[in-house]
Amino acid sequence: MTRPAGSPTTGDDSTQVARTATIVLSWGFQIGLAILVAGIALAALRGEPLASNVGRPSDVVEAVLRFEANGIIDLAILWMIAVPIVTATAIAIVFLRTREWRYVVVTLMVLGVLAASIGLAAR
Repeated sequence: MTRPAGSPTTGDDSTQVARTATIVLSWGFQIGLAILVAGIALAALRGEPLASNVGRPSDVVEAVLRFEANGIIDLAILWMIAVPIVTATAIAIVFLRTREWRYVVVTLMVLGVLAASIGLAAR
């Protein structure tokens, strides 16, 4: 049964949003942690010094393909930055499916703030 647009969120909808966020955040950060540990272990095994900043995404990809520890660590950092963005996107999709338009707008505003933050930080 479809409820009218603008009607209050049901418990099932709230549960779906919470479940989606929990799954994406949990798996996202676990994968990021695994990538980070792999990069740190590789650096320790090779005796490589750790970088003090994250390279540009294109440089990170090249470093990962060369199996460099700093590239793998940078990938983990970029992954951790991406997880909240993917989570907010997944939540927006749930709100779209449940026709919760005001929450879609709010979630898209959050994504806009995240995009602006990343854009400003990249300058």
